[in-house]
Amino acid sequence: MSQGQRTVGETSTGGDISRIIPHRTITEYIAHWIREQIAQGRLQPGIRVREARIARELKTSRAPVREAINQLTQEGLMSKAPNQSARVVELTEPLLREVATLRGVLERFGASLAAERLEYADLQTLKGIVRLMQSEAEAGNFSGVVQQDYAFHAYMMKAARHQLLYDTWSRLGGLVKFLVSGTNHIDRDLVNIAKTHANILAAIQAKDDARAQQLLSVHLTEMFDHFLARIVRVSPGATRSRRGEGQVAASAENATVRKQHRPKRRVGTSSTAKSEVPKHRQA
Repeated sequence: MSQGQRTVGETSTGGDISRIIPHRTITEYIAHWIREQIAQGRLQPGIRVREARIARELKTSRAPVREAINQLTQEGLMSKAPNQSARVVELTEPLLREVATLRGVLERFGASLAAERLEYADLQTLKGIVRLMQSEAEAGNFSGVVQQDYAFHAYMMKAARHQLLYDTWSRLGGLVKFLVSGTNHIDRDLVNIAKTHANILAAIQAKDDARAQQLLSVHLTEMFDHFLARIVRVSPGATRSRRGEGQVAASAENATVRKQHRPKRRVGTSSTAKSEVPKHRQA
């Protein structure tokens, strides 16, 4: 079997599906686990993902694995032909750049609306999410920070009370989760990530929409820079510096100009990606 035809399950995690992060369904956990494998480079483009192997590895039945794979297929992280195993798709830099750019535009607009429309219950919910994120960060729980990071942005977009905006943002959900998993990866300061979200919330609470948008731009820019530096493999002969590439998250127009002259990069094959699966704390 060639390297591109490897299948999931060749490296055992010894994990148990019953020992998962609280308030996450089994299907959501499995989808999250697979995203992390892709983000860490352990599941490379073209690799076959077999339901039975994942089920054995995570000590669960095949039904939730099948549901998770179907979910990831809808999100665009996998492809599946009839009567064949699903495969990890090739996620190119231009595609992820477009996702990051659009996400930045949508979330800055959402933050400005949330600053105007935030209600007391919304504020308490977001504060609770930030507290959980801080707790997970202090415990060094990468997966917990990822979960609360996504929850914060999702609830902020809901608090904007603009249904079409939220629906548009939600369609990016799977790729946004993938970016969050990749950019909160290993060597980043988890405590600082939590602090950044606390600062964004403080600006929204103060109804300072300009400050909230500025903090979001910096946050998403730094996120995408880190993603490219740690997860994306530069094609042979590429010498362009990565510094500042993440600024596309703050400017859709600039991104359009920049990407015309950039070499294509492929996700999930970084030689620096860690091989260890993040540990999940017991429920």
